[in-house]
Amino acid sequence: MTAASPVRATRVLLNVLLENGAPVDAVIGGKAAAYLRLQPGVIRADSSSSGNMELHYDAEQVTLVELGRALRRARLRMGIV
Repeated sequence: MTAASPVRATRVLLNVLLENGAPVDAVIGGKAAAYLRLQPGVIRADSSSSGNMELHYDAEQVTLVELGRALRRARLRMGIV
């Protein structure tokens, strides 16, 4: 990607859950968003108090499947809202 072509973010709304399917609280949701922001290709990740997350990422750098795998390493899982 060149400086002349800006990143075109893909936006998705997610529901983040604990590994066992239980909902997350605001603290864990915030940590999950912070963790995803560290992943290559993630532009923005914001979590709500109910575990919903707004995620913006560069689909040319990372796929949603790869980001889901990153969450699984953190013992979380996601569903698309």
